[in-house]
Amino acid sequence: EIALDIRFDQAVEVEDKIQYTLEREADHLKMLVFEDKLARQILHLEFHLPDESIGGVMLLKKGMLNLLFNLKVLQYVIYLGDKKRLKNLKPYFKDEFTEHRFEVVSIQSLDYQKFLQSTVPEAVIWAILADYGEDKPEVAIQRILQKVNELSKDKTVFGKHLRRLEVLSKLRKLQPVFIQISKKMAFTYDMKTDIRFKQGIEVGKAKGKKEGLTEGIEIGMTKGEIKKATTA
Repeated sequence: EIALDIRFDQAVEVEDKIQYTLEREADHLKMLVFEDKLARQILHLEFHLPDESIGGVMLLKKGMLNLLFNLKVLQYVIYLGDKKRLKNLKPYFKDEFTEHRFEVVSIQSLDYQKFLQSTVPEAVIWAILADYGEDKPEVAIQRILQKVNELSKDKTVFGKHLRRLEVLSKLRKLQPVFIQISKKMAFTYDMKTDIRFKQGIEVGKAKGKKEGLTEGIEIGMTKGEIKKATTA
């Protein structure tokens, strides 16, 4: 809601896989529920990092969604990169016979304080990719950490948010700053209890290589985690 500036009564999970002759997986699908059942819509989000054209993909997925649900489809591409001006990621597909439009939202163009106003930690963590305005990255990161810590119900939950924040900080090339500030603020997370850490150890043992441990620790934020972080 913060990034897209849309309002609805409820968002209901729908099947992630779009299958109709071809199978394409949408990053995130929700059915937007309103008091008037006839106003129901499908919300389709695509998270994208490179500055590249995906108009054809968006057209294909909208066609599939229309056939599957027979509802209005709202499409948004959420740009997670650090470019302020996008050269290739255009909000449309156009050829001689077809013109299809969708919205492109750059998280970096949004005021990070809007995310800080949320009471949902999964929404607050996206502030790290937003526009810090006149605040220095160190100040912004400190405020984000404080807010997420306040909203997390326990250390385990906060640890998960902390790991997600660190992964997102890499997209802004702020990971070293993030680690330094989190240490200064005495936020600790026991990596030995982290599932991915354990997976890394097992893979490392199986392969007999250091890469296994690295993969377990640095596998990063999967699409599933991104989807969870944006359900607020």
